[in-house]
Amino acid sequence: MCAFVPVLNSMFYALNSSYYARWYYMPVLVLCAATAMTLQKANLCETEYRRALGLVALCTLSSIAFALVPNEKDGTTTIGVVEEPLRYWGILLVSMLGVGLFWLLLHYRRQLAARFPAAVLAVVLGFSFVYGQVHLSITKYGQWYHDADYVQQTWREAPELNAVLPDDVFYRLDAYDSYNNLGLWLDKSCIQFFNSTVAPSILEFYPTVGVKRDVNSKPEASLYALRGLLSVRYTLVPKEKVEDWEKEKLEGWNLVSSTTSYLIYENENWVPMGFTYDSYITEEDFETVSDTNAGNVLMKALLLTDEQVERYGQMMQNLTDDEKNNISYEDYVQDCTARRESAVTSFTATRTGFTAQADLEAENLVLFSVPYDDGFTATVNGVPAEVEKVDNGLMAVAAPAGHSEIVFTYHTAGLRQSVAVSAGAIVVYAVWVAVLHRKKRREESSVG
Repeated sequence: MCAFVPVLNSMFYALNSSYYARWYYMPVLVLCAATAMTLQKANLCETEYRRALGLVALCTLSSIAFALVPNEKDGTTTIGVVEEPLRYWGILLVSMLGVGLFWLLLHYRRQLAARFPAAVLAVVLGFSFVYGQVHLSITKYGQWYHDADYVQQTWREAPELNAVLPDDVFYRLDAYDSYNNLGLWLDKSCIQFFNSTVAPSILEFYPTVGVKRDVNSKPEASLYALRGLLSVRYTLVPKEKVEDWEKEKLEGWNLVSSTTSYLIYENENWVPMGFTYDSYITEEDFETVSDTNAGNVLMKALLLTDEQVERYGQMMQNLTDDEKNNISYEDYVQDCTARRESAVTSFTATRTGFTAQADLEAENLVLFSVPYDDGFTATVNGVPAEVEKVDNGLMAVAAPAGHSEIVFTYHTAGLRQSVAVSAGAIVVYAVWVAVLHRKKRREESSVG
């Protein structure tokens, strides 16, 4: 909808630093709407279509400069800077075919007369077929080789994997260089995930721990400490990728089972979901930690804001510089052991959030490696509790000493308000249509 709102549409592109080709569909739809409006106005169409088509053809053909400009790289001169020349020329020819067909339709519009709508429909259907075939041939056919094992390693393999993987407690999976979203097939949480719509806090958290987040969440295998922080218990490795996996030389992973297509490695440093800390680290101190070591530090201490330190600092000790710099694998193992000993006694994911049972020796913040969202509310022993945003995007809640029942419930923030606005908009739209219909009837009666 932002594409149709002045200022907002330009701001979306001007303030966005990420290139994503699919976003072009928005201005394309606006241009399609403008074209349809022009065709509805006969006088405007007759006088402007030649100039408009000329401008479109000129803009389209101007891209040839990228394919013909000399390019020198590593002492070798080549023609063009496009990475896929054949793909480019194919798309360009199809684009110009579309411009030519549209020109023919408009040029013979009067001769076609009543058959013009049928001619437009025939050309659109034919062009769509041609473009579809060109697009598939130059962009998708090659993908079939890459996805040759997709059905086997996802749909067919899912029952076999679920029969091997335990279902006694909650844990996350990791999938090494496998097909996207394997966790969805297994109905289990997986840190390797392709989804362009995520909680904004994920975009805050991942960059601070050395993970690039775009439409994918793909933590590198070398970030081993992140697996402990995110409660990863098993890594699934396709058998054809085992050699690459072994080259990673990762410690703490033991081969425990296998299926037709996968080897299953268990994390001996697995930490259950929901645990506490003896130490905290301030934002100022955390800024001195490199992204690659951030996961190690976050296994030692809970990252708190200055305001949170004032409220909860007495529950933990401030992490010292010496402790912060102890980031060896052996230190990580000790930290995982400490977090595991302080973990909640049970954790259950529900349809509306999750619940946990905790037995704490003293009052403390309990961290859950779930992305923070304004839609979450929490209760501790039935009493509403404040959900804290910690670790640059994860959630924690304060629990007292002794036994506690922690319940997190999610309701989409702003959903009720948006439903009310949508309902009001429907009413306004209905009134507007009724007014237009009545106005049209008056005009017809006055002409008659």
